[in-house]
Amino acid sequence: MKLKAFLSTIFLPFLSSTVLAAPEQRTTTYRKFVIYYGWYSDAEGQLGQEIERIVAAKPEFVISPFHTSIGQVNLSSEVIEKFHENGVKVLVYVATGEGRRELEGVLGEIKTGLDNGADGVMLDEVAMLHSDWQVDYYKEIYDYTKSFGSERLVIANPGTIMVNEKVMSVSDIVSFEHQWRLASQLDWFLKYPASRYLGISSNDIRDVMGYKVDEESSARDTIEAWQAGIGYHFSTDTYITLAPWLEKYQKRLEDHAISGADLYSRPV
Repeated sequence: MKLKAFLSTIFLPFLSSTVLAAPEQRTTTYRKFVIYYGWYSDAEGQLGQEIERIVAAKPEFVISPFHTSIGQVNLSSEVIEKFHENGVKVLVYVATGEGRRELEGVLGEIKTGLDNGADGVMLDEVAMLHSDWQVDYYKEIYDYTKSFGSERLVIANPGTIMVNEKVMSVSDIVSFEHQWRLASQLDWFLKYPASRYLGISSNDIRDVMGYKVDEESSARDTIEAWQAGIGYHFSTDTYITLAPWLEKYQKRLEDHAISGADLYSRPV
């Protein structure tokens, strides 16, 4: 996932703020996912501990690239079956180059993932959709993905709140990535349920959050996101690794859910 440097600079004071007004108080559910762009197996094809750690976190879905950076299959049948056996959906990462990548290549990647058992896609580098041709581009991707089954999930990641509301018509979930704290300021934010929104807190871009995401801040951020009407949130160090504090982070989320703490949220 990419975020333009100038946008990071402009919005940095807001990203680190926790004073944004929360929506009215209602009940909520606790939606979890994991983003992991690393490898699941070694050069000999042996699975590492990453998949077990992700399964133990009990996310609704995991986002990973189908191939490794050297062209090897990352989401093998063994990996996908392991996730499915444990009730975890698998979404394939697909970059779109802000709508300028050749459509045939994008659809080809999607077909490869879905034909091999993936449950949907996460479209990265999504354009702002301020032009009709951009909307048409992503609508074709959305319709193509749904042709494999209406239950196939499409996440669009523009990585910013600057995206046009039309993104909601070409995706099931929109990712504001590190700008999730700003999302409630959109004039169309309250028109959609929390389950349509996703946010991430990470150190993948230097100082993008205005503070270091660590064991202490990870659960705090996810709970804050839920309270602010962002249905899905994940905290991590980098996208290509699983944070060493993943288990402690997940335990805090479980404790919070069990406690029945009141959350400010909208219907999910």
